[in-house]
Amino acid sequence: MTNVKRHMIDDAHTAILLCDSSKFGHTNYYKLSDYACIQTIITDQAPQPTIENAIKPYNIEILY
Repeated sequence: MTNVKRHMIDDAHTAILLCDSSKFGHTNYYKLSDYACIQTIITDQAPQPTIENAIKPYNIEILY
């Protein structure tokens, strides 16, 4: 399933990450994508400054 999702992101014109703020700063069992593949993050609250600083070089738009 992860490989299918990875291919979908690679083939997409735009990749939008939708997640609630509780997901920031946690490590999961697998890595689906790099920040470079994401254009927009939609979340319920502003992420911590460390997260914002990590994604700043990738020019990702954050909507909350």
